[in-house]
Amino acid sequence: MDRARHKLKLDEVGVEADTRLKASLNELAHRCSAQDQALSGVLRRVQRARDTLPPSIHYNRFPLAICRIIAETLPPADVDGVMRAKRYVVANLLIGNASRLLKRYSHPMIAACMVRNLDRIASNLLGADDDYAVYDHFVKDVNYVSGAFVHLGARAISLNANASLSSLVSRPALGAYSGAGGWIRAVARGGRGWFRAHTDNRMMEDFNELGSERFYRNVAALLQDNPKILGLVSTTWFLDPQILTIAPHLAYWQLTPVKHGAFLYRHGPTAQHTAWAIEKSQTRRKLVEEGRYVPQCYSMTWPRKALCNWAGIPQ
Repeated sequence: MDRARHKLKLDEVGVEADTRLKASLNELAHRCSAQDQALSGVLRRVQRARDTLPPSIHYNRFPLAICRIIAETLPPADVDGVMRAKRYVVANLLIGNASRLLKRYSHPMIAACMVRNLDRIASNLLGADDDYAVYDHFVKDVNYVSGAFVHLGARAISLNANASLSSLVSRPALGAYSGAGGWIRAVARGGRGWFRAHTDNRMMEDFNELGSERFYRNVAALLQDNPKILGLVSTTWFLDPQILTIAPHLAYWQLTPVKHGAFLYRHGPTAQHTAWAIEKSQTRRKLVEEGRYVPQCYSMTWPRKALCNWAGIPQ
């Protein structure tokens, strides 16, 4: 790595950025400069791959491309080498994009979330934690440091997601308006132009009722700055209306949006969503084992006008 080139970018982060984050970025740049030529070759191929990908792609495409490049460079049996390569790539993407990412958001709450999340990533990269043994963690961090995801406290969002709205048209809608089917058809052209919510299980301290309100208000603030985005879409087991009685402490994730213009669409049960639903709850696990609860996957769409009206943000 060219340390002088990256030092210039780090200096552009500015006084607004957290001091610890700046120190971590400088330390990462120092460590990356000492890596071997094989990893430098991986990084060059990753950068070329990134440049060939279209701006609006599924969030898993770029991380998959990185893993393919690493697999073609290092033997799969070299588990430590593969992990080191993943960390090296994420570190370089973070260093190269930090200035741009920190300057992107002027809203103070969103800017604070950005600094907090980048500092977490930098601290993990400087530590000995093999966080990327969990593929989902690697996927999310690649998207964070590439600017495709932004963490907003309780959850993260992908900035230009395919909401798969065409798959929702034929599904029953539950929400504030009975005309959801007609509305969804009207906006489903191409299926793009939505923010999509994601849950990151490494940052659950804000996953509560107050955190959900802050998250939705942060989304509304981003919508104000992105007039072409149609709204927020989310797909998860905890949007299932059964949650209102089975896990009422999670009801807030759907109650506020549905009361203020969001729609819910049922996809049905899946093995993955069942696993997520019972992962941290012995009560839900017992209900599933007794056949008294079958977790359902639901999508929610919250149109920008309704969401911003709820948040009191002008269009």
